[in-house]
Amino acid sequence: MVYSVYAPIMVDMKYILNTSMRWVSLFTTFETSGFILGTVVALLYKYVSRQLVMSIFFTLLTIASAVIPLVPHLYVLFLCAFIIGISSSVFICSIYVWAIELGRGTRVPMVQIYEFAFGIGCILATVSLKPYLIGNTESTTVTNMTIQTNSELYLYIDESVFIDRRSRLMIPTLIIGACIMTIPISLFVMYLFKPYKEPKNKINDIDSNNNNNNEMIDNSTTVMTKLFDRPDVPRKTFRLLFALLYALYLVYETLFMKFAVTYFQYSPLKLSAEMSAEIYSVAISVYTAGLGLNILYTYKFQIKTILVFHYGFLIVGTVMLLLSRHHLIMLWLSSIVICLGMSAMYTGIITWAEQYLDMTNRLSALFLLCRGILTLVTPFIVGNYIEDNSVIFIIMEFIYLGVSLILFILIDLMNKND
Repeated sequence: MVYSVYAPIMVDMKYILNTSMRWVSLFTTFETSGFILGTVVALLYKYVSRQLVMSIFFTLLTIASAVIPLVPHLYVLFLCAFIIGISSSVFICSIYVWAIELGRGTRVPMVQIYEFAFGIGCILATVSLKPYLIGNTESTTVTNMTIQTNSELYLYIDESVFIDRRSRLMIPTLIIGACIMTIPISLFVMYLFKPYKEPKNKINDIDSNNNNNNEMIDNSTTVMTKLFDRPDVPRKTFRLLFALLYALYLVYETLFMKFAVTYFQYSPLKLSAEMSAEIYSVAISVYTAGLGLNILYTYKFQIKTILVFHYGFLIVGTVMLLLSRHHLIMLWLSSIVICLGMSAMYTGIITWAEQYLDMTNRLSALFLLCRGILTLVTPFIVGNYIEDNSVIFIIMEFIYLGVSLILFILIDLMNKND
């Protein structure tokens, strides 16, 4: 929920800080920089209690997200972005390994259940923010500037708009932050009364045991070595390919989540902030419904089959997005189809990788590191051009989706050969 706060208010932050989209979109770059560092911090789980570390960093994540409208300068906004990035990275590194551990050996799709909860949080955050958004008002700003008679009048008009947007957004973000603070408090209570213990039936960090591959391990305390963890296959190659697949797809999804509302406002349709947030909230509702259905799909279909069908939705939805630049109904449909396609991909890729690799803390950190490196470039490109050439948003979506699809096919072919 807190992770979804910035995307709907990005355009408003441009006016609050009296800057351009080029600068406020760099929020994602600083967030990603923190995300990369967080993959290193996550390695502390080997030495420090997972619940304690998660509690501390989730507290920082919540506070940094809640105070975004209050920031007085760009550098403070970027500091909040960095804190959000490092905190979310530390949290995600753990939560997926934790969910996989809970679901290992059972038919309960724990990762899908976690993603379903994430989708609900996205809906609540967007719906909460929508009534308080003002969005792109360039025409109003130009009018104010044309009637100015002296510098004092200009400063007065600019300051009034500045205060109005800030005070409007303070209400929902602080309420969201206050609600989410229950999570780190719960984690700290769990740490005090029921500290986390690593499951006995898990192979402890296979990467650290590569030099002991010939050592016999008691079958009663471990699981069978998975295909791409075996010494007779190119393990590093497969791990890197899975990490790149995860990263490239996730950049596609993150780009939509972070920039869709902004794109709607700067597209040829020039939608209002409220209408843009409404389209996004409906699409995210479909995304969440898809996450709920994915819990059932896992009982009926193989994970690769689910991924293939949802890749199909993404291809159709992205093509429709290109055709919707002058058609509002097509924009609604394309957003819905894209979010339906995204609903199974994130957890699907992780679950698919878990079938062939043990998802350890170190491997999880590698996945997030690749994602962070690839995400660094995107805000520079999209943020620089989206105001005047909004089609750059769609071009970047096509690039990331296309390359991730190629990697998906390549891994599947290499799997069949092995």
